[in-house]
Amino acid sequence: MIFMYLASFMLLGVQFSLGDVFGHSMKNQEGLTMRNSVLDIMDFDTFNSQTEVALAADKTNTLLDTFIGAATIGWDLFTLATGTYIFTLMAFFGVPLIFVGAIIGVYLILLILALMGIIRGS
Repeated sequence: MIFMYLASFMLLGVQFSLGDVFGHSMKNQEGLTMRNSVLDIMDFDTFNSQTEVALAADKTNTLLDTFIGAATIGWDLFTLATGTYIFTLMAFFGVPLIFVGAIIGVYLILLILALMGIIRGS
């Protein structure tokens, strides 16, 4: 469990500290680049253009887009906090989803048991 947690942060750390600095992105076998929504949101040009759109556009669509963007960032942060982001990367890099699902099942069972042990104090 700790290995999966560390592997998630290791891959993201390598991408953010080396890949983004030197202009290289991790790619899967199909040539799709790994891109985290948190990094997309941190782009100031995008942020400024979204602010202008939010001030000038229909408030219903802008509000919905804001909630979807916030939910996406929240989901990425949740998967990072629980150590399950590595499973998204495994699926991205082409590991069959049946294997990823089985590993997720075992990981979640172990995570729940660990949390129960922490809560019970043993």
